[in-house]
Amino acid sequence: MTSTDSGTDLSGRFLALRGRIHSELLSSIDFSQVGELSRDALREELATRIEAMLERSEEPLRDEQRARLVREILDEVFGLGPLEPLFVDPDVTDIMVTRPDRVYVERLGRIEPVDIRFRDEEHLLNVVQRIVRNAGRRLDERSPMVDA
Repeated sequence: MTSTDSGTDLSGRFLALRGRIHSELLSSIDFSQVGELSRDALREELATRIEAMLERSEEPLRDEQRARLVREILDEVFGLGPLEPLFVDPDVTDIMVTRPDRVYVERLGRIEPVDIRFRDEEHLLNVVQRIVRNAGRRLDERSPMVDA
């Protein structure tokens, strides 16, 4: 997601559809068989399932919206959700999240807002907990800010 994406893509309808498909995808996975697939094969299998779920939803989406939705759900499953594109951007040196709908990056020495949104506070907290856990840090009421 970048600041050039259409604001309509970030509408409540798009975010709700992403959440529904993500939940449906997770409930459709047989975790006992996941270990038998390579990461790439699993990613391809899940992308196919997401496409099928989108077809059944009959939600009118443009091709770029559909591709974005698939990518975002896969980023949620395999990476750090909405933050994943920022982590792979070589120009981004820092990511600052102040609210579920307010994310900033430092890119080429300048701080700028980006059009990235989490579904809600819980979604944000889940992603942040994954990050801090991997960094050996913690985030809780006694330590409400973390640098990881």
